[in-house]
Amino acid sequence: MNLVKLIKQDIRNLFTNPVVIIFGFVYPMVLIVLFGYLFSSFYGGREVTAYDYYGITMIIFLVLSSCTITPNAFMERKIKNSNLRVLFSPTNNWEIYGSKIISTFLFIGSLFTLDMIILSITGMVNYGGDKFIYILILILVLLFFTVTLGAFVCVLIKNEEGTNKILSLVCNILALTSGIFFPIDGLGERIKSIVALSPIKMIIESIFKIIYDGNFNGYLTTISIIISITMILLIEINFLFNGEDYI
Repeated sequence: MNLVKLIKQDIRNLFTNPVVIIFGFVYPMVLIVLFGYLFSSFYGGREVTAYDYYGITMIIFLVLSSCTITPNAFMERKIKNSNLRVLFSPTNNWEIYGSKIISTFLFIGSLFTLDMIILSITGMVNYGGDKFIYILILILVLLFFTVTLGAFVCVLIKNEEGTNKILSLVCNILALTSGIFFPIDGLGERIKSIVALSPIKMIIESIFKIIYDGNFNGYLTTISIIISITMILLIEINFLFNGEDYI
């Protein structure tokens, strides 16, 4: 089997998982509409509406949460038979874990992109108009990092339940300390200065600066840093991966 065949097989497995489809397509819409409606009164008369704010932050939150999808592709009980066939076929180790990462990225990334296009076309969320592609690229680069992080923790711990618990905890902490669920500017200068150190907060602010100010300062630097960290994780995965742990 080659890499392309493995990716196709893993994407088919994702298509048969309704939970993943709901997570990637339905859940973003529900969260954005729900939070946008609940907090609309707090954004009255502002340039940034509640739907605009949560249209960005909820997508970022779900991109972070996507790190829990990759371990599912490695270790879900119903796909272990296909893992067994792959293991004993003439396939390189990097093709096995690479297909899991790439298929998860392509599948979830396509669903998130579709959500953003629908929300942008309907006018519910402002994704920057002609700057939409730049916002999308940054979000997809972050998504590739998170699914790679999920794979790294998976091959490190070699247990789906333990991996998901750790990743969920990390994602929730990052979300709470980044102002994803509510703006933190009014919580005092000390809290504001601490939260300003959050890398996710920096990404969110970078996106809003691009949309509303056309300010691309730090854009390429941010993408370069994310890609560099992702490459380090991929190197570590290559050293740690053992196919027999996933059958």
